[in-house]
Amino acid sequence: MTTSVNSLRRIHPQLLTAGSLKKHRATVGETLRASQVEPLDLLLQGGLPPGLLIEIVGKRSSGRFSTLLQTISTFTRRGEVAGLIDLGDGLEPQVAQAVGVDLSRLLWLRPRHLKPALIATELLLNSEFPLVVLDLGMPPVPGGRGGEASWMRLARAAQKRRGI
Repeated sequence: MTTSVNSLRRIHPQLLTAGSLKKHRATVGETLRASQVEPLDLLLQGGLPPGLLIEIVGKRSSGRFSTLLQTISTFTRRGEVAGLIDLGDGLEPQVAQAVGVDLSRLLWLRPRHLKPALIATELLLNSEFPLVVLDLGMPPVPGGRGGEASWMRLARAAQKRRGI
């Protein structure tokens, strides 16, 4: 328990809430990328900040995956590519196409466990994909939640490449 508390204290300064993103953006001069999901863009005060990991958590039928699909749709309609690491196996290509996702611009990976999902996410971030989405699906996550080091590596990769 003490190790978890110490770990949290160590990474806490690097965590941002939606409300603190405005101050962070002002200091680094980031250009926001609108997701075209109005509630999300309002919460993030304009859109997705490049170079940061954004975690969206929601119960079943909360709109979490729909939000991801709409954001992917926005990017692919702009002519950009997106990567979806779909550990939760929630993507239905027909539904994605119906909401406007250009499937020819989507790299869809379906790992079965967390470790390959984290590796794939890091590879896509390092490959300069404009949008990388890791969907862990609903709990329990196959392979656990991973260690702190894995998530810190992803955060560094996103920051280095300015991916979202």
